Amino acid sequence: MTRHSYSLSARSAFTVLALPALLACSESSELDPQPFQGGAAMDTSSGFGTSDTSDALAADVEGGQQDGNVSVDGAPIGVEDAAFVPDGDSLGDTSRVDDVGANDEFDAELPEDTGVDGSELDDLGSAPDVDEPVDVGTPDAVGQDVAVDTTVPDTTPEDPTLGLNAGFIGGLCGDVSECDFAGAVCLTAGFPDGLCTQACDKFCPDAPGMATTFCIDAGTAPVPGAGGLCTMRCDFDSSPTGCRPGYVCSLMPRHNDPATKVLACVPDNGQGSDVSECQQALIDMGVPFEAAASPNDHPEGHPELICVIKDPIRIGPTIFGVDYRYDKITNAPGKMFVACDLALAIATMTAELAVDEVTDVLHLGTYNCRVIAGTSKISQHGLATAIDIAGVGFGDQTVWTVLGQWEDGVASPVTTAGKFLRGLVQWLYDEDVFNVLLTPEYNAAHDNHFHLDLTPGANTLN
Repeated sequence: MTRHSYSLSARSAFTVLALPALLACSESSELDPQPFQGGAAMDTSSGFGTSDTSDALAADVEGGQQDGNVSVDGAPIGVEDAAFVPDGDSLGDTSRVDDVGANDEFDAELPEDTGVDGSELDDLGSAPDVDEPVDVGTPDAVGQDVAVDTTVPDTTPEDPTLGLNAGFIGGLCGDVSECDFAGAVCLTAGFPDGLCTQACDKFCPDAPGMATTFCIDAGTAPVPGAGGLCTMRCDFDSSPTGCRPGYVCSLMPRHNDPATKVLACVPDNGQGSDVSECQQALIDMGVPFEAAASPNDHPEGHPELICVIKDPIRIGPTIFGVDYRYDKITNAPGKMFVACDLALAIATMTAELAVDEVTDVLHLGTYNCRVIAGTSKISQHGLATAIDIAGVGFGDQTVWTVLGQWEDGVASPVTTAGKFLRGLVQWLYDEDVFNVLLTPEYNAAHDNHFHLDLTPGANTLN
């Protein structure tokens, strides 16, 4: 990445203790924004940076985000199933290595008879006359192979992913006593290391500290059986594959709601995982996410339009040590509902911000099923390929907001905060992280945020 000369160690120590009320993003009526007016070109020298429940929890936001009041998977925002705390037991590896190996052959020569018996004076100190060799404890190995016991314990560390959802839905089991929840069943035939589950009609319960769950159609290959069956959703934050050994991520339809499909863990019968190329890129980057479903909403006043999300997921709330908070620094970090391509762009931006000692990002939302103002065209927010950035925070409690610290109409910012914010959008543009970047220079509707999106074929900074 291109680095910049500006050093955060030189930034001023002021702290914004109360953020202004931030306005919702409103894109212009056209996606062909005008360049900066009045010759206020971007300053490229000033520098950026120093260095449900599974099925019930279906909204695209947590921790206060208001992103269009979308309900995913058929449940309202904030609904949680009854909590459950598992016993956390896991199985140990008791396998041992078989005895192997043998000694080489060796020849045991018999002592030569000297003809003396030791009874005469001249025989004092001489070896006794023997007809047979003296047994001195040497193994009789003439012409034989002798096996040596080399049994050693297996010190291979136990795979930590074996313990995913231990004692709860999706966890391993040998019998039902290891599944500590109401209505539990332990399935073993066709389920590697067993599967704690329960029957379901459409939804499954969740528990604190556990991967979220999903009700799949047990009659759908590769899961044997019939009716609804609870399993865990793929959890890439806890496992590189999203599942425990013997299981793979597969795009599964919900029982009694086949239009809703989610990446869930099912027995691996050789069919492989349904993880997308984009999702695999996030896994390789170490970005936490969970699979989601497209809500397929209609923009208000436009029943003929549908907001279809390509490769929908939820990311965050913490990426590379940076917390994403909706609107205010005082709000708790929350997950963001996005298309996977937007997640990759956000991850790239966050990696740079982390280097520059940013600890928090304030945003005004990602998904919002609506049209561009004054048009009948779905906004990039309606496709979950846009995010509005309102400000950044640092570990010393300093907060810089677009509304408070952006220097309107100033080509070369003079404040530390102004240089940082202008340098940020310039870097995102130079590195092609986003295709359209709109700042307060574009219009008054963007005075409190940067609009960043992935409009195909666009290349605009205003």
